[in-house]
Amino acid sequence: NSSAEGFFELTDLLTSRTTVGGSFQRDLYRTVFAEGAGIVEGTEDVGAATGQFFMDEEFEEIRTIGAYIEQQFAYDDRLFVTLGIRGDDNSAFGADFGIEKYPNANISWVVNEESWFPESRAVSSLRLRAGIGTSGLRPEFRDAVTLYEPAAVQVNAEDVPGVILDVTGNTALEPERTTEWEFGADAGFFDNRVAANVTYYNRKSDDALIDIPLEPSFGLTAN
Repeated sequence: NSSAEGFFELTDLLTSRTTVGGSFQRDLYRTVFAEGAGIVEGTEDVGAATGQFFMDEEFEEIRTIGAYIEQQFAYDDRLFVTLGIRGDDNSAFGADFGIEKYPNANISWVVNEESWFPESRAVSSLRLRAGIGTSGLRPEFRDAVTLYEPAAVQVNAEDVPGVILDVTGNTALEPERTTEWEFGADAGFFDNRVAANVTYYNRKSDDALIDIPLEPSFGLTAN
């Protein structure tokens, strides 16, 4: 992850803060598995198995590259407006799907900084806030890829190498996208010795990533 930030005083009351950044993440999983029966007594080496020897290997790798920009304006240290957007590209997306964009916006108002706000020990501070933003859940490794597995096929009464369909992919596979908006308030009482935070939010997800059973008539895999 890396980022850079710039701060500017546009006027005596208005300031600007710009943040840009990027990230790269690599998730790598690799394992080798072996088993066997009849291991010679006195050794724990699976290579000493005398029967039922089996070995397998698994490999998973997912890469994510992203960049973002966020712009905040502050008026007299009491009203804050923030706009931002992030773009991600992931190796688990379908080949026909490009960069996913996640915008967000927030506003915050420090009400107790206003001149008309009554001075009181009972209510020391009050901030109102609202925001909306999006995020995404990436597919799993090779969910978008159509895969085949080796199989023996009989041709002219002889076994020859062949392949059969193992995984049905989706070249247009995209991330599960969640949009959330919220309203809230933060208050301090009795010289901020007591604090209260209240938030109401609504969250909705689209394009959910679900393992779907397929009809046998499709001639594909079961899911």
